[in-house]
Amino acid sequence: MPSSTPTPNDAADQAALLNSLGGLAAEALTRGMAELFVSLQRVMVELAGSTPVVSEQQRFLDALREMARSQETIRNDFLARLGAGFERIIKPPTTAATAPGISADSLELVSQEQIERHVLSAGMANRARDRAQKALFQLHERMLRIAPAPFEEADNPLDPANITRAFLEASSMLGPDPRILRPLCSQFDSCVLSGLGELYGAANELLREAGVLPELSPLTRSSRKPDARSRPADQGPEAAAPEAAESGRAASDLRDISELLARLRAVAPALPASVVGTATASVPASVNTAGLVNLVADLQGSATWLDAGNAPLPDIREALAAIARQRGRLSLAATDHDTIGLVTLFFDTVNADRNLPLEIQAMIARLQLPVLRLALQDRSFFADAAHPARQLIDLMARAGLGWDPENAEAQSVLLAQLRSVVDEVLTGDNDQACYRTAAGRLQEHAMRTEQRALKMERRTAERAEADARTNAARDAVYQALRERIDGITLPAPVLDFLTRDWQRVMQLFHLRRGIASAEWQDAVQVIDDLVASVRNRPHRSERADFEARMEQLHARLENALGQTQSHTADAEARVDVIRNLHRATLSDTESPAPPAPMVPAQVTLPAPIPPRGAPRPDPLAGGRPIGEVLMFESLQKADAVAVGSWLEYKDPRSGVTRRCKLSARIEESRTLIFSDRSGATIWEKSRKLFAYELQIGFLQQIEDSSLVERTLGRIAENLRSSANATP
Repeated sequence: MPSSTPTPNDAADQAALLNSLGGLAAEALTRGMAELFVSLQRVMVELAGSTPVVSEQQRFLDALREMARSQETIRNDFLARLGAGFERIIKPPTTAATAPGISADSLELVSQEQIERHVLSAGMANRARDRAQKALFQLHERMLRIAPAPFEEADNPLDPANITRAFLEASSMLGPDPRILRPLCSQFDSCVLSGLGELYGAANELLREAGVLPELSPLTRSSRKPDARSRPADQGPEAAAPEAAESGRAASDLRDISELLARLRAVAPALPASVVGTATASVPASVNTAGLVNLVADLQGSATWLDAGNAPLPDIREALAAIARQRGRLSLAATDHDTIGLVTLFFDTVNADRNLPLEIQAMIARLQLPVLRLALQDRSFFADAAHPARQLIDLMARAGLGWDPENAEAQSVLLAQLRSVVDEVLTGDNDQACYRTAAGRLQEHAMRTEQRALKMERRTAERAEADARTNAARDAVYQALRERIDGITLPAPVLDFLTRDWQRVMQLFHLRRGIASAEWQDAVQVIDDLVASVRNRPHRSERADFEARMEQLHARLENALGQTQSHTADAEARVDVIRNLHRATLSDTESPAPPAPMVPAQVTLPAPIPPRGAPRPDPLAGGRPIGEVLMFESLQKADAVAVGSWLEYKDPRSGVTRRCKLSARIEESRTLIFSDRSGATIWEKSRKLFAYELQIGFLQQIEDSSLVERTLGRIAENLRSSANATP
């Protein structure tokens, strides 16, 4: 994009650009919807043909006819909802909407259909967002540049959650039946949501050609931003432009903070009056910036600071008080005074950050004087999000996300690495190169640790997914057996064959192909054919037809068993048991005595593969199951927690406190896997248990955004509050 391309500033041009963006989205989503209806029609026909229950066949066929009649209405309604979302951005409401009052009489229980609908939509939206996270973030920031008023990411009409919600609302006429909803959502996911990455790319290109670049600020950046640590080193000028805009915005924010500090200086000074004053005050000792930097450097070189280790450190106030005791009260320029005040407030806020373990806070606190020196010399520390010193502090904070006091050995290794990096800064030249080298070392260590952890997490997730598929296949097999033979009387060899040999065949077909496959359907039909062959004795006139059908049945059995038996002879031997039973049936057609002992069939589901240990596997409330006390809002909150998020588990009854990362979601079993910093699995929890522990406060999500950014943001908020409260 040529650098001379102007950014649209006129309100009409910006509205036209947003309308063009809406048209681009409508065109792309219309293509996806067309593919969706074609694919869904094929799937519904297959489902109707694969089910043996006539009522279920009719339900699928009715839904298919309704979809054929309504697809144009659904598409138009869907696009209208998308357009309404853009209209709310182009013409935002002048007053905030008032939430309707809620009374006890108006509350209703959430139906199972609503829960099923929410689970499907949340899962689809989260997967789509994860696939196109970076492009979506850039698109949102660009849209903020041309929107007449700021809006949240959740209000972006192109967010996967809003697109999914619009589609489900538009297709509500098809009914809430989960058996219809599941294939509908599955095809929407594969035909529409899977193409959002291309849509976001085209939308970014449209805005880029119009001169719209994302403007990112350390104090306002979205929490779902691309990680600065993963940014390639060889980015071109186009990637540097957002950083320049970001620095300009951050500098403006810093000026706001300086003005707020100036307003509050006389009311609530960050530093005691006995230590420093401004240049306008009548004080004997005037120190310029260079002199102040030298004084701080001399103090930093003392044994108290270099050898502190994990011991409590004097803070900036105490350090400057020590200088004042030697030089008298200091007179500083207003900019130096504000810089000292801001750095002091920064470390005060960091020390109050509950997301940081005390050990990590102590390590970051050792950087107080080096950062103060650097900020006095180089004020881009506050304005430049890519400043090496900021990156180092963020890396140290991120390393502490997985702090686990239960694993003392791993934490000792981490502390040793952090102490080495901090010592390198304390004894270095205190310039950007020094911090860049230290940050590079720490990042390299973090990457090695993270790569090892990801390998362990991936293996654990794969094993859990395999267990979930095995459980699902086994449940489906036993459910099919229960529906067809439970409670009826069968020859003992047949019952033994079905529950030992044939269930393995069916489980294999389920794992390989699923319940919609021809292999699975034929395996289920074999149960009916085999049961009918031993329960209904053929008449002499039907003997030839019976023999022909049994030969076909025996061939089907041998072919299927050959895929699970070690040797062909083993499969033939098992089928011979059934073959001999049929021969005995044919040779004794006039006798009422059965050819083999008859036994009643009792099919019971086996115990599932249990999840791995949990700190409190069954937290009941007053003896009631979790489902009776779990709020729907808690399920929504649980589904919104992204994979990779860090959480802290606190059990007030046992005193246990541990940090864990949500490393995987196993959709098949609705199970979540949590690991520690090394990637080792700590717990596996069901979705409901996870939501319940969030609800009762046992689990709390840890904020993992940039420590420097959120700290500066909190400082700005606190200063504004103080300034507004000051008469």
